Amino acid sequence: ALGLAAAFNNNQSITSIDLSRNPLCEIDATALASKEPEKDFQGVYALAEAVRCNQSLQTIVLEGGVLPVHQLKGLNAKTKMLDLSRQNLTFVSSVFIGALIRENATITELNLNSNDTGPDGMIAVVNQLNATTLKTLDIGNNVRQLEVKGAMTKDAVAGRIRRLLAMADKKAEVDGVPGTESAVPIGVEE
Repeated sequence: ALGLAAAFNNNQSITSIDLSRNPLCEIDATALASKEPEKDFQGVYALAEAVRCNQSLQTIVLEGGVLPVHQLKGLNAKTKMLDLSRQNLTFVSSVFIGALIRENATITELNLNSNDTGPDGMIAVVNQLNATTLKTLDIGNNVRQLEVKGAMTKDAVAGRIRRLLAMADKKAEVDGVPGTESAVPIGVEE
């Protein structure tokens, strides 16, 4: 992935690429519990950053649906809502989405519902959000189904989601915007 990232930094003619069904997109599910994903998956993060900096690439396919690079970057000012739900996106796509949306100043709603990103993928997106423009983020039903020995229990998944929400609240506080509690309708109880 690091070599591919270097190639993307030098290529300004490719407009679409399909990287599905290759080792880059087949990350071992047990490795996702890493405390330092940027370090442990540095090739994926480097490639995502290279795609973000590339001016010609318009679409990329990783393991799920097509990611509209220009829309995620905010290069199409008309795009206010982006629906990437139900596209079998995983952690790898989440890293790319996070990198691409980082400087987007036009999108107000992002729907990632019903994918397979898991808590680590959600964190990869939330850590990059531009909280001043994005008002709605739908990451419901994104609990990665692990079929490996030592898979996370429901309590472990719930704990990771609570930590994700706490991280989002801290970022919101730093950015001076309402936290996750503000999205809960009045009258809804725990």
